[in-house]
Amino acid sequence: MPRWRGRVGVFFLGVALGVVVSAATVAIRRAVSPRQPSSSYVDRLSLFSVLLPRPGDVVFAGDSLIANGEWAELLEAPCVRNRGVGWETVAGLLRRADAVAAGSPTAVFLMVGINDFLDGRSAESLEPDYVALLFSLRAGAPGTAIVVQSILPIGPPMPGEDVRRVNGEVRTLNARLPELAARSRARFVDVAAALTAPDGSLDHRFTSDGIHLNGPGYLRWTEAIRRYVGSGCQR
Repeated sequence: MPRWRGRVGVFFLGVALGVVVSAATVAIRRAVSPRQPSSSYVDRLSLFSVLLPRPGDVVFAGDSLIANGEWAELLEAPCVRNRGVGWETVAGLLRRADAVAAGSPTAVFLMVGINDFLDGRSAESLEPDYVALLFSLRAGAPGTAIVVQSILPIGPPMPGEDVRRVNGEVRTLNARLPELAARSRARFVDVAAALTAPDGSLDHRFTSDGIHLNGPGYLRWTEAIRRYVGSGCQR
């Protein structure tokens, strides 16, 4: 074989290895670094800045699981305000806790955390952020009822290794949420129990992608929390 062919082969092998290493590095950085906010995330927060809750409102805050729910209609409570944002994290919700608590709403219903686990965080690392979120909301609205909802697991068609890892972290943090809620005089409601299959994953009857909920899923969620919402509007 001519010498130059050997050198070309080594060169392309090096390029291929470099691409693999670079891809792995990017994946690691994505797992440990905060996600850059999308334009839709920024735009939705901008909308919330001009739609402030009022006394008597009930606020739902969290990620896309909250954002996708038509809560006022589901609960037949016109004073329910949806403050969910796609791809929200615990740290992201902490940064906007003052806006969520503005106007001293009657109640704030929270569900957030699954995106943190999908980003590779552990329940242990997330717990201090969750505590900070609850205390920030309590400080901003001392008379507001705070309702902490358990984090929903994921399920197929998500990859099996992701389902096992993420759901392990979900179970760990959900087991801690009742105590964390009590520290800030908040109530814990186990919504996940109504939507989880016997194997611990998100029940396939309530999802098409293994993360988000369909209509029957939101109906099941609504029934799990209806009595905590009450009449909804208290002027």
